[in-house]
Amino acid sequence: MAVSIETITQALATVIDPELRAPITELDMVESVDVTDTAVTVSVLLTIVDARPRPLSNGVARL
Repeated sequence: MAVSIETITQALATVIDPELRAPITELDMVESVDVTDTAVTVSVLLTIVDARPRPLSNGVARL
């Protein structure tokens, strides 16, 4: 099943920034979305200067 950028964007609209309590899409935090045959890459901007990336539990989300 192919995944579209629209499907990814709709899923990202449900992700709420815990500090600002608003969807990351409404906060213009989604810098880019790239979909290929085998992967989806999303670049998300951080809300604070000192925010450091934390590893995901498994690195994969199923939509």
